[in-house]
Amino acid sequence: MKDKLSYGDAVHPPPPLPLHTSQPTVVFNSDHCMFLADVAALADIVHRVSLLAAHLGPRLKELDVNPVIVRAAGEGALAVDARAVWTIME
Repeated sequence: MKDKLSYGDAVHPPPPLPLHTSQPTVVFNSDHCMFLADVAALADIVHRVSLLAAHLGPRLKELDVNPVIVRAAGEGALAVDARAVWTIME
């Protein structure tokens, strides 16, 4: 497998992406308050999607997960919708 995958201007490591134990702090600002995002839950979604991509390998043509709702720290994250297109390999 290649060392990196390139999509447009972005370069990413090949899946599966590691689930890091140290997470950055992300602060969201809504109209009325600021809150720390549940980055660990978001990282878990990204990790699991990358495991799926690694499992399907070249059969996976497209994968779209959108939107992802990230709640306040400790409250989780939710992938609301997903779409996958794959090819059947014989």
